Amino acid sequence: MLDTKKLLLGCDICYKNICTLHPPTLRTIFSDYDLFVKSITMLILKKQQFVDMIKLNEIINPKEYENMSVYQLIVMFSQTREMLQEALSFFVVEKITFDEQNLRFRIEGSSQYIDDNNFSKIVSSICNMCCVFYDNEDTKALKFTSKKAQEVYEKCQRGRQQAKKFVSKSTKKDETSLEQMVSFLSANRGSYNLINIWDLTLYQFYSEFYWTRYNKEFESSQHRWEVWGDKEFDFTLAYKGFDFSKI
Repeated sequence: MLDTKKLLLGCDICYKNICTLHPPTLRTIFSDYDLFVKSITMLILKKQQFVDMIKLNEIINPKEYENMSVYQLIVMFSQTREMLQEALSFFVVEKITFDEQNLRFRIEGSSQYIDDNNFSKIVSSICNMCCVFYDNEDTKALKFTSKKAQEVYEKCQRGRQQAKKFVSKSTKKDETSLEQMVSFLSANRGSYNLINIWDLTLYQFYSEFYWTRYNKEFESSQHRWEVWGDKEFDFTLAYKGFDFSKI
């Protein structure tokens, strides 16, 4: 996970001397929203999603790619490889080119590469920077020391999938769009308006938005307590109640 202080600062972030990540501003995102969505979607693509997308099982025997990661599958094909390069280039400052011989992306001005070994960690950092949830659960196939260990793992995975289905059914979908959130913050914060809000990075914007919403809820709770409260009110909730790790 990236340093929250740097994310709040909104500056470019050097990722382990491999590449420099550039937090996108609202201006950049709204200038080409489709490209932003396409880039994020390409980066967080899961192995099975990719297999289904290009109907890989009609091209290659599934046994031939069962131990391959999603990165290895994407770079196998020139079209999807170019899509991945475009997606990475949206967030990486340096120019990126592809090394076809070694199946990795070169970073201009650096001796480091983006490859199967660090791809998921870089994607995780980009998602952290953009407040996007990233569940890296299907990179390379796991090797088990015994059949019993494999059975336990598979049982846990089935339970995990059931839990996800339960959460998706029981949780009400939040359909608030990014443009609605921008309008809300512009109308409810005196320091931001539709003229100057666009230079906030996405992380800065979400921080401002959720704190504004939280403070409104806090003020409402405070007023209710003043009228009907019979217990001591915790005023420190005004500044410690928001968890940045959840955005």
